[in-house]
Amino acid sequence: MSPTRGRSKSIEGYGNTPKSLTVPPQMDERRHSDSKDCPVLFWWIMSLQMLKDKKILSFNSSAPKPQDYYVNSLKVLYSTSASTTKHNIESKVRHIPNTPVKVLDAPNLKSYFGMQTTPWENKYLAIADYSGHITLWDASVKKCLRRLSGHFNRVGTLGWSEHNLASGSRSGEVLIHDVRIKNHIICTLNEHTQEVCGIDWNSGGTLLATGGNDNTVFIWDIRSLDKPTKVLTQHQSAVKRYQMVSMV
Repeated sequence: MSPTRGRSKSIEGYGNTPKSLTVPPQMDERRHSDSKDCPVLFWWIMSLQMLKDKKILSFNSSAPKPQDYYVNSLKVLYSTSASTTKHNIESKVRHIPNTPVKVLDAPNLKSYFGMQTTPWENKYLAIADYSGHITLWDASVKKCLRRLSGHFNRVGTLGWSEHNLASGSRSGEVLIHDVRIKNHIICTLNEHTQEVCGIDWNSGGTLLATGGNDNTVFIWDIRSLDKPTKVLTQHQSAVKRYQMVSMV
């Protein structure tokens, strides 16, 4: 409602045309406006152009559907409750023990950073020592399963691939063991001229990479071990760490 001056006291019609109502002069003018005739205009809001054929408020039916060209940029990003959020956070918390499960004493272990002598395969642990022996452990029951021999120098690196275990020694020799059988050595590789510092299998267990102190990496195909399938000689120092990555 809006007071105005100089308007007709009786305006007919609809659309954008306002209707007027004359306030009786005997009413207290302080409650309305400074106008002498005190007209009050009533606009027919439902017929305005912007709200044509639309409902302002409706308590008995759903809101009108938006036009085809209308795009609402407000979207619900997350809908959750406090209890659900708290439960999800608690379920994702990972407990990290503060103390070791088992301590393995190795008083004669030298400070040699090229060694990788304790690889895991499932629950089985292989440990190589300075004399060239390899010991297999069942870590779940803390039991020694067998001892593998074949090297005559220290073993600086080991690598598992299911039941196959590859070991590299200071002499440059690489042995591949099948830990399921009695005569466990199934292949001997003698391409390195210095100590073998790293061994890694690909995910399928078909390729083996060996790196050494001779600055060379050899890639071997387990199905044909007569000679390496690839020789990498670009390194300028010992190759101690690398990883086989499957390219899909």
